[in-house]
Amino acid sequence: IDGLSVDGLAKANTPHLDKLTADGVFLSRSRGVMPTKSAPNWSSILTGVYPSQHGIHSNQWWWFRFKRTQGYPTIFTALKKSRPQSEAVALYEWKQFGRLFKSAELKSSWWVKDRAKLTKELSNALSSGMPSLTVVHMLSADTAGHEHAWMSDEYIEGVEYADGQVGAIVELLKAKDALKDTL
Repeated sequence: IDGLSVDGLAKANTPHLDKLTADGVFLSRSRGVMPTKSAPNWSSILTGVYPSQHGIHSNQWWWFRFKRTQGYPTIFTALKKSRPQSEAVALYEWKQFGRLFKSAELKSSWWVKDRAKLTKELSNALSSGMPSLTVVHMLSADTAGHEHAWMSDEYIEGVEYADGQVGAIVELLKAKDALKDTL
């Protein structure tokens, strides 16, 4: 959930995330990498290394001719290398998220422009079976924070919208008897 903050979680009504927190693990003191922008942080999540290593330092890295350092594979690359028969899927609401990995290493990846369709698109993607790895990127909190200010009423609504998306994903995984094997 892009742009999600601990303060936003504390203020928003997030029953689905609260349940996952109660039943799992929650790190309230985690922090983003510097610079705290989406592309460097998501690239760090996907590669496991810092921007100084993966080479993405801004949300517009292609404008400044930054190049992702190929020496650091993404989680998709590592999965494909260790388990060639595995399948990965990525759905993302921020179009530039798709630039952070090689789509050829996934069974499918696509930008879901309309956030209201994200969970339906995920359901369609999972209809032919559960991939080994599925990454779902949600943008409502981040967009609201940028457009209206962090911790604004609109930001809290964005956090709550993402919580609803998480709830729908949990129900989808339960229906496929896959929740127990999901991180």
